[in-house]
Amino acid sequence: MRCLACPFRDGENEEATKLQNLGCLPSAFDMIEMFDEENISLSCHDNESIPCRGLSSVRGTQHSLLKTYTDWYHGR
Repeated sequence: MRCLACPFRDGENEEATKLQNLGCLPSAFDMIEMFDEENISLSCHDNESIPCRGLSSVRGTQHSLLKTYTDWYHGR
């Protein structure tokens, strides 16, 4: 199960939509683009030791580099 606020759930529930509107998380498109261009998976913001489960549901993330949500957020 993906986390409640996953960018891949934007529009499915209030929490995900609220965080997307606040700009706290990258969009699903941004995450896919980063993966396709740089082979980088952004971590789940609830568990930074694993790739985002939403991204993993649309891309094979097992051999990609893992960038933590914290590093992404503070590095923008």
